[in-house]
Amino acid sequence: MNGNLRRSERVEIVDWGCGYGRDSLCFVELGFDVIGIDVSRKAVALARAAYKQRQKSGIPLVGSASFHAGNMRSVFRSRAGQRVCAFFSNRVLHLLSETDFRDATREAIRYLEQDAYFCVSARSPDDFNPAVMEWMPGREEKLAKYKDSARDGHEIAFVTKERLLRAVGHDLRDTNFLSATEPERVGAPDTHLLVMLGRTKHRRTIA
Repeated sequence: MNGNLRRSERVEIVDWGCGYGRDSLCFVELGFDVIGIDVSRKAVALARAAYKQRQKSGIPLVGSASFHAGNMRSVFRSRAGQRVCAFFSNRVLHLLSETDFRDATREAIRYLEQDAYFCVSARSPDDFNPAVMEWMPGREEKLAKYKDSARDGHEIAFVTKERLLRAVGHDLRDTNFLSATEPERVGAPDTHLLVMLGRTKHRRTIA
């Protein structure tokens, strides 16, 4: 996208599950206009603060950013008919139930232009660590939880190619998958991620 970007155009990206804005700010520095969305109001407040701090730092920012607490539908309710050129989500989908996973990915497609980019990453089954995790009974190879009781409720629904293709594969073309690792804190093992990249086939009607 960055290589094809004509600087006279404004290109909007949705960063879904933006957290405190790390990836959003990277996109802004590359010249994109970012719509950051997260369900956590605290995370959105931190992202807005980080953006303001970056604006004051003197680092040139070609793009812009706005951050919103909520979901795609609530944010785009005030943007009737608007669609964006890319959807990005890093390390969020494995936190969702199967129903929420399907609904979130399909909803994202609905707000994308034709030929828009769809890029998501999530924890893959390769990330299962028997030293700190255990499989949920009856959901082996799919759903894990941490052994540490202090992390109860932090279940991991590992994401596979099949899950992603079932959810949005029919809406995308030129779909590619790759395995990646992302460093964690010092002393902790890297996180294993599955990355999906594709482009939308056609516009979907927004209800």
